[in-house]
Amino acid sequence: MISFLISAFAACAPQQFQQEISLAGLGDPNSNGKSFGLAHEPSQDLLYVAICGDLPFQGVPNSAIAVIDPAQNAVAAVIPVGVFPEEIAFAHDPLTGALLYGACTNSASGDVSIWNAALQIVATVPLPDPFGFGTCYPFGIAATADHFLIGTQDGTGAVYAVSLASLTLDPAAGFNLGAGRLGARFSLSGDSLWMADTLSLPGFAGSEGGLLVRHLPTGAQDSWMSARDDQFTLYPSAQDLVLLPQGGAWLGGTDLGGNLWRADAQGQLDRALDLGGRNLYGLALDPAGSLLAACTLYGGELLLVDLAAEELVSVTPVAGAGSGAALPNDALFLHGRLYVTCMGSESVLVFGGLPAAGPPPPWFGALTLSDSSPAAGAPITATVQNPSGGACWLLGAGSCAAATIAGVPLRLGSAPRLHASGAGSCSRSLSAPPGAALRGRSWFLQGVARAGGILRPTPPKAAVLQ
Repeated sequence: MISFLISAFAACAPQQFQQEISLAGLGDPNSNGKSFGLAHEPSQDLLYVAICGDLPFQGVPNSAIAVIDPAQNAVAAVIPVGVFPEEIAFAHDPLTGALLYGACTNSASGDVSIWNAALQIVATVPLPDPFGFGTCYPFGIAATADHFLIGTQDGTGAVYAVSLASLTLDPAAGFNLGAGRLGARFSLSGDSLWMADTLSLPGFAGSEGGLLVRHLPTGAQDSWMSARDDQFTLYPSAQDLVLLPQGGAWLGGTDLGGNLWRADAQGQLDRALDLGGRNLYGLALDPAGSLLAACTLYGGELLLVDLAAEELVSVTPVAGAGSGAALPNDALFLHGRLYVTCMGSESVLVFGGLPAAGPPPPWFGALTLSDSSPAAGAPITATVQNPSGGACWLLGAGSCAAATIAGVPLRLGSAPRLHASGAGSCSRSLSAPPGAALRGRSWFLQGVARAGGILRPTPPKAAVLQ
């Protein structure tokens, strides 16, 4: 298998394909070694890969976690778990940082497998199946100080909690995100749970995709959706997010306008970055928070995004054996390398020679929105501030694609519309259109300010009708 992978990656820049780590023959002997989620456990410096095998109903799913030693880039152990493992999380001793337990969600068997620091299974926790599907399809998982939290994709909106003290289901610590919500990948920021959010509309009439943030101590939650479809011509669905060291997150998914969506430290929509219409699945952030990797799964591409410069810097086609597709699904930065799992091949791909971050965009001044996710008919005001006191302009468009206009690098496509102008500042107030039919409609805004005789852009903003 390695020969076709080398030929597929050898000419790709700036990153370089280094090797593949084979998963063939691991786990169920009747299945294969196709992989899904992966996670790094820092106290033992080991990489964990969920070996899921074939999709349920399309073959034989697998039931194993491969443990990889990144010093050798070789499989060091295999943990037998439930059927079709997906996402992985770790609980640590709050005083020493030592590993207490690892856990994975098993979507086909509807349970959670838990192992100790010696890589021995210590509990298998079945989860409720309220609809009688045979499973609640557990997927996202995260560890708090005293529980594993597990999201479900059966449409109930249930998040189950497994106690770290008893390794059993703790109904009192679980909660519900709301009917129709599908618990995708989780991340914890302080005492808040951030989730790539997909909402299945009543009667399976369509879907919405965006971000949900829940404050765990109070149960308060807020969400916004960046796309909506009522006819299933598309299926807007948020798939993954990465939390930034300075606060906030980038969010990606399928049918979300082909964009990465930026949220601020409070989880509110900030802006978007155009990725050429691509659907995104697994996302990864390097330790410096300056480089993002994105897997497109059925698009067969691995993307690298320079978050310092906020631009797409690399698109690598990921080919499979023969006419097959590798289906890149999830990624992780570790020790200066990038690891990628593929649902279409029995391997983990390893890349090196990763690019350095570029200079930040030439932004100047500020653009503020009174509300970036207004309800239908609600007022919204956009204001541009020029700290030099010079002229400024407010522009808007239905696209956030990069384009240079009058020498100014903007994120508004080739034909933005002028909304306001002034000296020192300018603003425009309007009401979001009424009616549910426009929910999910996006607007992109950016200011231009003159300083020292030079025209410079403000940071861009995005607004989405809810």
